[in-house]
Amino acid sequence: MTGNHTTNPRTRPVTPKRNGMSTRTLRSSILILTVAALLVGGAAASAAPPTAAPPTAPAAVSPPHIVPQANGLTGHRFAPEANRTVPYAASSDGCNHDYGEPDQCVPLHSPASFHGSKNKQFDCAYLTAEGWFSKPLLVRNDSQNVLPRHQAANKAKHTPEGWFLTGCVDG
Repeated sequence: MTGNHTTNPRTRPVTPKRNGMSTRTLRSSILILTVAALLVGGAAASAAPPTAAPPTAPAAVSPPHIVPQANGLTGHRFAPEANRTVPYAASSDGCNHDYGEPDQCVPLHSPASFHGSKNKQFDCAYLTAEGWFSKPLLVRNDSQNVLPRHQAANKAKHTPEGWFLTGCVDG
């Protein structure tokens, strides 16, 4: 085909519409306008001195919200008890908190399913298999009395932070 037509095999030939400006002229105009906007914006930004944000007053603390139903309550008010502690065993969660970091749970007993082990405390085979000695294990309080046998086997290291077990030795 000749002329200013494009052909689509599914439709009839279509003549592109012209609005009086070529694509090259349009692109040039956009480029010129973009550069001009950057220059004017940059000049305006450099002409104005930077201003500091005005100091803000601290937010006013609103009083606590009291539900209307609470206004009708009557009766004796009890003063809160000071420093009440609830007695519980430190190992009530199944963790031996004398070993490891405060947020770690070193198992107090090995599970009965571990190689026929019968609830053994500080089971080295179990702790090693679980990866507890991949890095030194902190000993905060030697409640299981494991330090002497670990020192003899050169598996305990003393640092300013305390004792660390670098491996495990069953007794």
